[in-house]
Amino acid sequence: MIETARKYLLLAATVIVLAGTTSDRAHSETWKCYTYIPSPTHAVYTGMVEIMEELKVATGGRIDNKCNVGGSLPIEANSIAPALSDGVLDLATTGFVSGVVPLSGLTFLPGLFGSLDEVETGYEILKPALAEAFDDMGVVLLGHYVYPRQVIWASGEVTELSGLDGKTVRVTTLEQAEFVKAFNGVPVSLATPEVATSLQRGVATVVLTAAAGGGRLWIDLLDHMVEVGPNYSVSFILVSKEKFDALSPEEQQALRESSERIGASITEKLFVENEKLEAEYAANGLVITPSNPAQEKLLVETMKGYWDTWADERGEKAKEVLHEVREQLNK
Repeated sequence: MIETARKYLLLAATVIVLAGTTSDRAHSETWKCYTYIPSPTHAVYTGMVEIMEELKVATGGRIDNKCNVGGSLPIEANSIAPALSDGVLDLATTGFVSGVVPLSGLTFLPGLFGSLDEVETGYEILKPALAEAFDDMGVVLLGHYVYPRQVIWASGEVTELSGLDGKTVRVTTLEQAEFVKAFNGVPVSLATPEVATSLQRGVATVVLTAAAGGGRLWIDLLDHMVEVGPNYSVSFILVSKEKFDALSPEEQQALRESSERIGASITEKLFVENEKLEAEYAANGLVITPSNPAQEKLLVETMKGYWDTWADERGEKAKEVLHEVREQLNK
């Protein structure tokens, strides 16, 4: 009798354990993570993987991850934020959001930010309004990172801003297009895969990028670089609001903290890499013209009228934020 009772107790305990395991599995899920970066070794992609791994730990393994490299899903960079809003993606990063969150374009205003410190100052001012705008579309802003300054890279001699006169320049934002036009260049929008062919054929002779960005993709087609340019590029770490709201407060806090910390780490890695690549390219023949106070002043004086036009077109909130940023930066 005693042995039989022990068998029943063991059987009951096994059933309870299996039921608990089944329940845990039923509540586990795999989040769909995506970034526009096509390389699995890039700092942005590895950073997003790290965020998801920390979330897995914070949720006790309940949330697993599958982070996809750019191009592995039929989602263009400027469609990533809407895909989060629609529930197609759960966690993602992108900087191409000005079409759905116009306020984000402030980070691209030519000449407004002259250093990384100024970008971070402006971002902190912009952040509450930006978070509210994302929230309205069903997306939560978790963190950000910053690419090195987008400067002038050319096939052929260009040594200052006036050298853009008459040149066809590849741009990625409306704000960059206004910068090019202000210096009498011709802006052209080209998808990344089209740039190399356009440079080879002379369709475009100038690109606005960083060594850690397009510079390394097209260095064989470029021979001059000027260390002055329109903007730094800010990208955002975002999560579906539906998924975020389903997390516990402790899990939400953990996700925010890891996104902010890892976002800052991505920025640091991008800037270190950018400096290293510039030195490497210069050693191999790239002609680099350093910026100088006169060129920086010319950039600001030429573009600051556009800053107000940009804000006027985007409403009162944009005007308020721009005013506060300019006051803080003394511009």
